Amino acid sequence: MRVTLEGNMLQVNVVDLFEGLSADNLAEIADSLAVTDQVIDQVVKQILEGWTDLGSHAGKSHHAPAVPYAGLDKAIRDVASKSSFVAKAEIVRLEEALLYQTKRADGLSDELAALRRRRRGEL
Repeated sequence: MRVTLEGNMLQVNVVDLFEGLSADNLAEIADSLAVTDQVIDQVVKQILEGWTDLGSHAGKSHHAPAVPYAGLDKAIRDVASKSSFVAKAEIVRLEEALLYQTKRADGLSDELAALRRRRRGEL
């Protein structure tokens, strides 16, 4: 691993750092990073567009292998094979959220109508 001193700051090459970690330590770091919005956004960009915002990409075959071996190929294949399930689950989730909001809006509308009637002395 290459470390340089610039002024009062140590600079570490991240690739060298990752390569020097044990499998367990790398798994812990990957797990922590995998749940951050920035990492998720960049992985999704690679799956959908092939590149991150800064023009990087993980390993990917130039052809479509029967069994993907590179990380990005595996991710693309997993998303493709599970897309119907993911889409269906998201539609159900959105329908449930819409139903909740509709019931909430109806309840608020009923409350507003009752307040208006009370204000007019109808109650």
